[in-house]
Amino acid sequence: MGVGDSRELRDVLASLPTRDGDGSDGDNGGGKSKIVYLVRHTRSEQNSGARQFTEGHCCLGFYKMACGFDAPPSKRGFEMLEERATPVGNFLTPRVECVFFSPLKRAEVTKTAVFGEYEGAPKDTSAVEVEVEVEGGGTQTIEKPPQVPLWFLKERSKRETCGPSCHLSNRVHRFDIEFLRRVPMDTFALVGHSVFFRQLVFGSMHPGEAGLLMGNIDTWCIEVPPLDEPEAQPTLRATYTTNETLEAMPQTLDGLIDLIHLALLVHQGTCQVYLDYRAEGDPPSKHRVFQTRVAGGRGGGGGGR
Repeated sequence: MGVGDSRELRDVLASLPTRDGDGSDGDNGGGKSKIVYLVRHTRSEQNSGARQFTEGHCCLGFYKMACGFDAPPSKRGFEMLEERATPVGNFLTPRVECVFFSPLKRAEVTKTAVFGEYEGAPKDTSAVEVEVEVEGGGTQTIEKPPQVPLWFLKERSKRETCGPSCHLSNRVHRFDIEFLRRVPMDTFALVGHSVFFRQLVFGSMHPGEAGLLMGNIDTWCIEVPPLDEPEAQPTLRATYTTNETLEAMPQTLDGLIDLIHLALLVHQGTCQVYLDYRAEGDPPSKHRVFQTRVAGGRGGGGGGR
């Protein structure tokens, strides 16, 4: 079964427990929207190679870029997971009912670091428990959400990379209508790739046209319209980013457009921005998430390449 095969989506939907055991086919209850968290994978050898190539380290950069579409995390990628996986997992695990992830190495490693290993199937009745940190200190034991690999979430295929952009946009649109709006859950997470996520939320995979760049391990919270509103688009409601992402934003017109676009979303009240922050001297598990205002020049959010 190849990437973009709708049979995979139908098979995964059939494997999910029906809502309240009522035999629902996951049609989103007719008029109810969903909350979906999009988590981008950690930095990969391919990401690091592109940076080094543009910084003048051509040989090493070209070598890393040649890792291909299934590039593993880079050294900095593993460091990012060490720093951020715990706070992201503590935040998301109590909120989501299921985690769907791209099986590519960089995404699967990110999924495991954030949510831990899970060997059960979605319809298993035996709960898998996990301890998460809670605000104010201490821990809480909760059920770990099941994890489901989904090849449909894979990064661009070679055909989509070399061919017209409509190939990817068609796949993302089918994913939205045939899967996202039919999942019989109110809140769940996707762990995958920024190109796919930008196309889903902003209708374009190209920086500058895509609304916002997305940094590694950044999380976007989107609201997905119900199935009976097929013309309505998913809406970005919150973005969780880092200082490193903001500092890495290109000093170009595209980067300026991204910040202006985000400031407008915040000013209009449609999107909140949170900065994943660690005070100097705090261990990685003590990251704190707080709201910061973009309008008024007191902070920002968005993403990196």
